[in-house]
Amino acid sequence: MATGGNRGFTLMEVLVAVAICGIALGVALSGLSQGHRATERALSIERAGRAMQMALLALASKEDEDLDQGVALEGEVPGMEGWEYRVEVGPLSLKLTHEAKDTDEGEGTGEMEEETIEDEALKELKVEVVDPKGRTYSMFMWQ
Repeated sequence: MATGGNRGFTLMEVLVAVAICGIALGVALSGLSQGHRATERALSIERAGRAMQMALLALASKEDEDLDQGVALEGEVPGMEGWEYRVEVGPLSLKLTHEAKDTDEGEGTGEMEEETIEDEALKELKVEVVDPKGRTYSMFMWQ
């Protein structure tokens, strides 16, 4: 602050105060923007979950015999304009990767082997939904 008879702020003090306020405002707006994006992401995931529930309801209307043969359903999600779904049902197939064993000594050879196990009694369900913006959400289940 100036001394003498003048009362008030110097130009330098005003510029420093404006700069500090600008920086604080920028930090606050950045935080609000991140919060808004996180909220949008959470809402998209919630809508995708609802669309997946609708797709599973469509699957529930199928006969058990159809499930035994494998089913692929696709269509538009009822009540959710622009959303599409695809449900695939098939036998559970697991791919296992492990280190190869030397049969004589029982020690690992350092090579990796891949083994596939299929079980007709267990089913793998793959549910995919696509939102109006083209983003795909996937869910896998086994029963």
